Amino acid sequence: MVIQGPIVSVQIEVPTALAEQLQKEGKPVPAPVSGVALIDTGAGVSGIDLSVIAHLEVQPVGQVTVAGVTGEKLRSKYPARFTFPGTSIPDLNFGELVEAELSNQAIAGNPGPLIALIGRDILHHFILIYNGPSGNFTLAC
Repeated sequence: MVIQGPIVSVQIEVPTALAEQLQKEGKPVPAPVSGVALIDTGAGVSGIDLSVIAHLEVQPVGQVTVAGVTGEKLRSKYPARFTFPGTSIPDLNFGELVEAELSNQAIAGNPGPLIALIGRDILHHFILIYNGPSGNFTLAC
């Protein structure tokens, strides 16, 4: 029995344009946050954990109503940059990732904290092959 979906190592940073602006102003660029992201094909939008948002000190760029198993909820959207260490997956800048409460989610054998959900807004850039019986997956450009 597979008890978790596919996870991938991820590093979340402030978007490239914001990092460049902070550097021009002589301000420190917040350090990236490393952890894992759960690939969630049922999610239309990707999310980042509230602790990552707080660490990166990014400001909200809007709001969206998100529907889930607990009903609808108004969530703020934030810019961020995803990198995928140790893979050939290209870095991606996003202007509108939804805040998520992920720190209380447990993943068996987790190599790091769960800091993001990768939804279809990111997956549409890739080919995802998921082998359910073995629990293996391939994510390619």
